[in-house]
Amino acid sequence: MNILGIDGSTRILSLTLQKGEEYFQYNADRGFRHSELVMPGVDYLFGEAGLKPADLDLVCTSLGPGSFTGLRVGMATAKGICAGTGAPFVAVPTLDILARPFVLFDGIIVPVIDARKQRVFSALYRRGKRLTEYADLTPEELLTSLDGVLNKGEPVIFTGPDNPLLASFTQERVDRERFRFDGETGRSGGLDLLTLGLTLFRERGADSMDTGPLYLRKSEAEISLEERSRKETSPTS
Repeated sequence: MNILGIDGSTRILSLTLQKGEEYFQYNADRGFRHSELVMPGVDYLFGEAGLKPADLDLVCTSLGPGSFTGLRVGMATAKGICAGTGAPFVAVPTLDILARPFVLFDGIIVPVIDARKQRVFSALYRRGKRLTEYADLTPEELLTSLDGVLNKGEPVIFTGPDNPLLASFTQERVDRERFRFDGETGRSGGLDLLTLGLTLFRERGADSMDTGPLYLRKSEAEISLEERSRKETSPTS
């Protein structure tokens, strides 16, 4: 199969193209300039693989949570390609993508995405199975949820591009030797996106083109608009 994967949910724009048994990748860590880079990156992959958009059998993108702008850019690009080619579309939860490299890890996997305002997006996994809901948490709340699922002596690995954010919150813990941090913060999840996307497609078929990103909180623009509306409608003394 020929499959294109687009992941703009984190600071790393990850593009991957599968052509049969061959894989071509384009990754950029340039401060969320995804809108500028995504189509040149896609064109580059097609050129390297000797394919045209019409040759695609499937397009996968990250569902979220993650960067509001990055998710919109990635999903809009994927849907545009699908609309133009007729290729089916599948969206994969971002935290599932980040956890997949450690599916054989004998312990708890904790993917971490910076949610700003001293909060993180995360969920807990054990051997590929998600144990908790996707959540927007403070580091303290995340560690509390972790205590609720840990077995005695079970190790923990924090992964994802922003896993170092949790380091300072584990330094005081008595069992800190059980806590490991994935040093590959720039790892591309492109191949994991393709693998999970193809699995979902085979299990349930294509997602609707009406599918939107998974947002676990309102955007800053929405919050500002609501605050402005409250001020404008509140009674004056």
